[in-house]
Amino acid sequence: MTINEAKNLCNDEIADRYQTEAREYLKHLLDRPDTKFETKITKTDMGEGRTYEQICYSEMNTVEDIRLNGLEELEKLLTRCREEAIENESFSHWCTRVFNARYACPNKFSVQTEMQASWLGPYSWPRFEKINGLSELPAFPGVYLLTVEYLSGYLIYAAGLTRRRFRDRFNEHTREYLSGQYTVLNVSDMQLGRRSEVWHGWGWTPAKRAQFADRQTEIREAANRQLAGFRVFVANVETSGRVLERLEAAIMNQLYHEPSPLCDMPDRGMMLAPRRETEEPIAVGNVCGSTLHGLPASFTI
Repeated sequence: MTINEAKNLCNDEIADRYQTEAREYLKHLLDRPDTKFETKITKTDMGEGRTYEQICYSEMNTVEDIRLNGLEELEKLLTRCREEAIENESFSHWCTRVFNARYACPNKFSVQTEMQASWLGPYSWPRFEKINGLSELPAFPGVYLLTVEYLSGYLIYAAGLTRRRFRDRFNEHTREYLSGQYTVLNVSDMQLGRRSEVWHGWGWTPAKRAQFADRQTEIREAANRQLAGFRVFVANVETSGRVLERLEAAIMNQLYHEPSPLCDMPDRGMMLAPRRETEEPIAVGNVCGSTLHGLPASFTI
């Protein structure tokens, strides 16, 4: 982030203060050169071989954390970056997010971007097409909904995303279901709006592994019935940025706040990544030829 970009995001007072702090820290750093540490920083930046002095001066986005304690505090900042950065995120980009989260004006997003999510389906879980008579999944990526038939529509069990073909991701899910990694539900009860666990996945102990070995045939048969009973809906939406993650999170959080039985069916504890404060809101319109219980006609992600 440059000084001018900071002024556009926030206000002149904040940007000017940050510029002053950046210059102060640059002088401090140049007075205490540390070649070994500088090389370490270079490996964590944008991959363009820039030194940390250059990053600090041009990006001006880590000064608040390090201006008082110098290199020792910068070591701590790098540790935080490694723990908190999203996949493939550079050190400089992570610092920009930290700056934005602290100083960006909360009302700066006055105009929302609009997007339509057209939900297609129902489709079959891969390899169960002959059993349920449904079409196979399309070959594009996007967000998907795992549902079961319920009343005059479909009850949503889970939302997910993939940037590969749906079939490729679902083949991975199949292996997890059959190996006991995922929770397996009684699909007949699901269709009545009841959550009834045949097997609780997620986490292993020696005793649990022994139990799975004893019940393996029963659990796998129940898992296959659940997969055959799933009715899958998919949306071919923008896959760049974090649109998929934000849409997935918005759907799951919506379901968690729905009345029973809609809120009872989904698993809890999913690793969701909803919209960050620094991201522009997107107004999503949901369109589907079937009734998807719990999915609103529109919401903001």
